[in-house]
Amino acid sequence: MKRMNLILVVIALALLPIALFAQATLYPKGILPDFTKDKIKQLKKELDVTSPNWNDIIKMYFDEIYDSQLPDLIIYINKGNIAKQALLKEGKEVQELFGEQFIWVLFISDKNIPDTDNADLIKEVSKTIKTHIAGIENIQLPTDKQAENDIKKAIESIKTLCNDILLQINYLNKMTIDYANGAETSNQFAEDIKKAIKSMLEDLTVNSVKQDKLKESIDNHVKSIKELVNKAAGTEKEKSDSTDKTAKSEISQKACGCKNTTTETKSEEKKSTTGTVDLNVLSYQSSPTEITVRGVIKILSSLIFGSSISDPSSDKELKDTIKSLKLTKHGEGNDVMFTWMSKFKVNINTKNRLVVRPPDDDKKYGFQAISYNFGNYDASYVGITLGLGIPLVDTCTTFKNTVDLYVFANLYLKRPTLPTDSFSLSLAIGTNFITTKLFSNIIAGFRVGLSSPVGFVFGAQFSAKSETVTKVWPFIGFDYKL
Repeated sequence: MKRMNLILVVIALALLPIALFAQATLYPKGILPDFTKDKIKQLKKELDVTSPNWNDIIKMYFDEIYDSQLPDLIIYINKGNIAKQALLKEGKEVQELFGEQFIWVLFISDKNIPDTDNADLIKEVSKTIKTHIAGIENIQLPTDKQAENDIKKAIESIKTLCNDILLQINYLNKMTIDYANGAETSNQFAEDIKKAIKSMLEDLTVNSVKQDKLKESIDNHVKSIKELVNKAAGTEKEKSDSTDKTAKSEISQKACGCKNTTTETKSEEKKSTTGTVDLNVLSYQSSPTEITVRGVIKILSSLIFGSSISDPSSDKELKDTIKSLKLTKHGEGNDVMFTWMSKFKVNINTKNRLVVRPPDDDKKYGFQAISYNFGNYDASYVGITLGLGIPLVDTCTTFKNTVDLYVFANLYLKRPTLPTDSFSLSLAIGTNFITTKLFSNIIAGFRVGLSSPVGFVFGAQFSAKSETVTKVWPFIGFDYKL
């Protein structure tokens, strides 16, 4: 009893470090901080070499929250439209995955996609600023000199709208692409609006007790801000007028029951303004067990209910996954980087293609698509097969008396990678059943799978003729994987 207790204690102590190690290495947690200027420079330096060290790059990107157990597909494109890709698993670059349910896609770019023109960005911000300015103009200042509280409320409302405009300017500064057209105009516009708003806020404080000058001061500031916005927006007024005309035309034609063919044509020709990331299933093959079970169900169904029999492997239709590509900007100035990350579901026994596409508009991004092909296959090293076998006893005349039904357990030396490659090689051990006593014949050898799920078994059959006598004969058979 003491010896048994000692053995258990030794086993427990031996397993303890393994348990602690597993606890320490699984499920990393922490925070992913925003990218510093130095981190962006270092990432670009590592990515722009001829053969990047992807393990170092992904560790640098995720920092302490990196989990090497998760499969990561990294795609990088620089300003010169040179793309690089790598599929990582457990810190190593691989060409295929086994038994995964999901894959994380990390897209890194030196430029924004869609590469928004700075002029379009100015128009977008200008439109919002105009809305806030209109809100300021709609605020009514009390005429009664005694309405001090009402005046204070009005001033606070104006200050709130001014601060909202400053937030828009901060957004403009962050999204301005320094190397793209219109960067200087965008930066100057942001600086001018910021000065005008700050001047207005200062005057609101100074003139808050001078009601006779308050209205005049606000009107002057609003006028100067509107001039800056209209100047920066350029053709925005023309665009607005055109939109109004189109709307009036639609109302008019709707009233008379006419169809606006011009509007319908434009609607049909509308193109996508955002990029996409597509996961396309190129090919798929059901597992042998799935085919077998579903096939039997369909046959029984056809016999009982009279339904037609079709290929069971075709019942499962795997759909493509499409996600919008909306990049996040890191850094300022020339030290910027744009990233996007998302999780995709992948199926077993599939060959897949992940495609990054820029927006389908009139702008030129220097590429039509970036694609990466990969497979995700069954991860199991063990298989069970059922088949017929023949021991090669003496002469061929004895074959008819020695055919038997066998079940085999297989340990794969080379796994099949369906649907790409059905060839497999495994160690096989099995026994007969039904026609003779169970375990009276033991088979040991190799299984060669040439066409899933059918294979051939070659080896030796060990037959116990008595408690002391065992016969060994060459064995050959074929089987079907369950």
